[in-house]
Amino acid sequence: MEDGYLPEAIINYIALLGWSPKDSTEEFFTMDELKKSFSMDMLSKSPSVFDYDKLRWFNSEYIKKLSDEEYNKKALPIIDELCPDNIDTKKLAALLHTRISAFSDIKEKLDFVLERLPMDSSLYTNKKNKTDPEICKAILEECITKLEEVENWENDTLFAVLKQFAADTERKAGAVMWAVRIAVARLGVTPGGATELMEVFGKEESISRIKQAIQEL
Repeated sequence: MEDGYLPEAIINYIALLGWSPKDSTEEFFTMDELKKSFSMDMLSKSPSVFDYDKLRWFNSEYIKKLSDEEYNKKALPIIDELCPDNIDTKKLAALLHTRISAFSDIKEKLDFVLERLPMDSSLYTNKKNKTDPEICKAILEECITKLEEVENWENDTLFAVLKQFAADTERKAGAVMWAVRIAVARLGVTPGGATELMEVFGKEESISRIKQAIQEL
């Protein structure tokens, strides 16, 4: 539990060590369901194996099932303690809800938020969106003015602005989003899209990160 595993996930997983329900392939049980389903005659004679990977999977599924309120009670204290004031921690927590296997995973997921990771120009190359560092630099140089004009710094507004920018400049929306996301996150795989992350970072930090990316490129 200190490692961020939920009690109900631990109980459910341990119940399945050496036992399986009769005439069912169901793996998820509440305590009441286990009381009704468990029987000694379905115990296996073979030694069971405690598989931490399977436990992590169980736990991730239980975390996903938590209501926003239950999840935030556990996640927000961790995020609030680590993040600076400019970060929208509630929005960040929401992005991580389906992306962690244990609450102890949160800290390592925040590296790109807590500091600006080293420049990696290869991240700007994306075959699907036909981008490379040169193309991304041009996109960022052109769209930064549009972003600086945005007053309502929310995901939906930012998405609409970048989508319209892509249409106006006859670019693929995916290429624009890719360039902005990499500039802001400086990471290939992120827990949210470009505009979701900009909302989390806030306007000042987002603009600053994009300007730094332009200089580096």
